[in-house]
Amino acid sequence: MSFDFDISVRIKDKQTGDIISGPKVIAASENSSIYSGFEEVSWWNSSIFMDLPPAIFRICGKYMEKQYPLEEGMEGNLDIIVPRAAMREICSYIYSRCCVLDSDLNTEERDWCWRDSYEVTNIARVEKLRDLLSSLDYVDHRNQECGIAEDYIGDLRKREEFKNNPQGYEFEFRICYHYCRPRK
Repeated sequence: MSFDFDISVRIKDKQTGDIISGPKVIAASENSSIYSGFEEVSWWNSSIFMDLPPAIFRICGKYMEKQYPLEEGMEGNLDIIVPRAAMREICSYIYSRCCVLDSDLNTEERDWCWRDSYEVTNIARVEKLRDLLSSLDYVDHRNQECGIAEDYIGDLRKREEFKNNPQGYEFEFRICYHYCRPRK
């Protein structure tokens, strides 16, 4: 059993509704998909930590007043737009689950060297999410963009407009979960 799980961000112009994140601008008038314009922040895939996705969707449920019927080991896909308020708690939870216990090192392919690589990778991914959340604090409180434009906005003109007034934009988050059983 394993899962793929990713967190993405979308940046919209507050005045026009245009989506500026991604390789090109998507005008509000284009009737784009609800999932258009999201750019990946971080992703995880694992055959351990199967508790991670259900716990994260429980956190989402607290902020969205909606429960998601995701149980550990459940097959399928779940793709939702998540309020920004939930992201810091999600980030904290992921940090708490970055390390592999000795009891999970029960096969030849999962030795201490594998664990070290796995942990370093997971910590780097969650730090990328935390850095974005920290940058959003700078947007909110100082109207500074802190590198967001280079990471998530492809259109050079919109990138410069964003840098001049990041508070003129809103940020939306998306969580996408895919679970699958191993192929035989």
